[in-house]
Amino acid sequence: MNKEKIKLPGDQYELLSIYIGKERADMTQAYINSPEWERSTPDQKKDELKAIYRDAAEIGRDRFMIDTGYNVGRIVPIEMEIMRRRLLRQQNRLRNSFEISN
Repeated sequence: MNKEKIKLPGDQYELLSIYIGKERADMTQAYINSPEWERSTPDQKKDELKAIYRDAAEIGRDRFMIDTGYNVGRIVPIEMEIMRRRLLRQQNRLRNSFEISN
């Protein structure tokens, strides 16, 4: 995807940080309160939290850009993209656990 860098004024950069922080907090809280958290090893938790932080930054950035009127060329809705990534991670975990048990 074509990523264009833009320099934000201080107040907009602060608002962007709030958007990203809120997404990270919401997604992290949902994961920690899920049954998957209890079943995961420390390494799996670390990997999932890294992925959540990365995905939440993208979602927060996109929502900020949409809400503030920047031109956003996303074809796939944000929620669909995050679900696709989560499903891929779950498939990989299942595949890895199946390979380990065989």
